[in-house]
Amino acid sequence: MSAGVEGYLLQRRKGKATAPKLRLTEKLLSALPVDAKVYRVHDDQVPGLSVRVWPSGKKVLELVKKQNGKPVTVRLGAVGEIPLAGPKGARARAQKALADISAGINPNTARKVSKAKLDAESFTLEQALSDYLYTYNLSAKTAREYEATLRRYVSDWLPLPLARLTPAAIQQRHRTVADTAPVAANALVRVLRLLVRHGHRKFRDTATGLSPLPDWSSDTMSRRWKPEKRRRRYIEPADLSAWWAATAELKNTAGRDLFRFLLLTGLRVSEAKNMTWDMVNMRAGSLHLPSTKSGESLDVPLNEPALAILRERHTQGNPHPFPLTETKHLTRKVVAACGVDFSPHDLRRSFISYAALCNVASAATKALVNHAQPEGSVTDGYMVFSLDTLREPAERIGAFILHQVETRKADVVELKKADFADCIVAR
Repeated sequence: MSAGVEGYLLQRRKGKATAPKLRLTEKLLSALPVDAKVYRVHDDQVPGLSVRVWPSGKKVLELVKKQNGKPVTVRLGAVGEIPLAGPKGARARAQKALADISAGINPNTARKVSKAKLDAESFTLEQALSDYLYTYNLSAKTAREYEATLRRYVSDWLPLPLARLTPAAIQQRHRTVADTAPVAANALVRVLRLLVRHGHRKFRDTATGLSPLPDWSSDTMSRRWKPEKRRRRYIEPADLSAWWAATAELKNTAGRDLFRFLLLTGLRVSEAKNMTWDMVNMRAGSLHLPSTKSGESLDVPLNEPALAILRERHTQGNPHPFPLTETKHLTRKVVAACGVDFSPHDLRRSFISYAALCNVASAATKALVNHAQPEGSVTDGYMVFSLDTLREPAERIGAFILHQVETRKADVVELKKADFADCIVAR
């Protein structure tokens, strides 16, 4: 029989030839010669069953059958890996595939769905977290917070398959955590909801839209949130004088200047602490942050009071304008000195509040502090702010802050009059 294959290959080299149909046997399969081009030998027992021989010497048993007018090729297995006969052999698999095709089932799709189901059933919560962090461009801080939340409150769930996390189990754990940490309980459910959605999308079949992992993220959990109050603490304008004077009493000048810089720019404390001098353009009066909490870069103008602080600090020769690892002890000293309770993030909130007092447009304020613009308006989506456009509102906010400090006879940072004289506005 192998002679018939040899004859076919010889005729194929001369021109067109029809692939031979022979009774496939283990002996024939092993004796099939290798040719410069791939070729196929059909079985005369099972319709559509054939072996494909590659130039590399690899031989693969396949079933080729039309379904809805289109050929479907089902890989049954490589020669030597599966037998021809027997309940798990190539002929039995081919018969099963033929029955599926006759029933309107594509065996390749069914196999893919079956594999996805098996993979999904073993996809653990810890794997979901790792895969989510790898897939999405989150800031290092956000990634640490997600991982810390899970390890603190559901460490016993990390090795469990994601499919075993039911709404009832989540709700029970939420209630348990909420007894002592209601805000953390809400944060926990938010992280779990993200991971469940991610798992659902990861294993979802693109053709059917179905996923072996359920998505309960839109379940009734929203009705069980513990109430959270958005923090609204900021430094009242009337308290600016005392607060500014208290920062002047700090022996740590880096801490003093950092607090004032945060108030004058609205930056996040992590952004300011991680600044390096190559991000600052003194000549243009601007700051470039290559990475922010949103994952995008940020270019903002610096008002004159903020620039004056940087000019003073640039003479100290440190690669970081504000070489600090932590600020809690400095915050406590300022609070003790002036009685104005605050955190570094409150300074960002204060900057935003002062922008409103200065009648700065909301969109411009969002651009200055790198907050996302609303998605509901097409016009807002087209809005782009240049450094020159944002410079005037930035100067206006800086001038407002210094005006509050100056008019209340506070101790202010030693700035040359020329540095901010043009910024002072009438009260």
